[in-house]
Order: sequence, then C-alpha cells, then structure tokens
Amino acid sequence: MKNRILFLTAISVIALFVLVACGSATPTSAPTTTGGTTTLDGQSIMQTACTQCHGLAPIYNTQTDEAGWTQIVDNMISRGAVLSPEEKTALIQYLAANY
Repeated sequence: MKNRILFLTAISVIALFVLVACGSATPTSAPTTTGGTTTLDGQSIMQTACTQCHGLAPIYNTQTDEAGWTQIVDNMISRGAVLSPEEKTALIQYLAANY
C-alpha cells in the first residue's frame, strides 16, 4: 500500500511538470523592423514555442502547405502551445515557406 501511494505521488508530480512545461511558457520572439514595419521571426518562434513540448524533428519531417501548417499549429495550440495571433501568423508563414 505504501509503495502504491509513493508510485502514484511520483506519477502525479511528473504529470504536473509536463503540464507546466507545455502550458505555461510564453514564447518570446524578437521582432525585426524593416522599412518602418515590424515583423516577427518565424524561425525564432518555431524554436521557442514548438520545442516546449517536442523537438524539431516532427517539423523537419513534415512537408505541407499553408493550410496544412495552419491545421497543425491550431492543433498544437489546442494542446497548450502559447502563441499570440501575430506569432501564429508568422510561424505558419515561416513553416509554409520552408517545410
């Protein structure tokens, strides 16, 4: 009984760490200014936001169009990825242009 309680406690703590790592991080991306317009760096957003829960291999191994990336990014947001609307747009544009 004591071992079971210890096991359940350990599993709960691990689950808590995973949830915190995937859901509470606020990605930061450095905006760049060109000719008076500010744009976000899609690559930086990808490296920051996407790696909160998984590596970059799934991205490197996926080749789809903008509609496909939009669906994938929306799915990741529903799973806890934190992106502002502007970051989402910049990320999708970057992914569609490069993968």
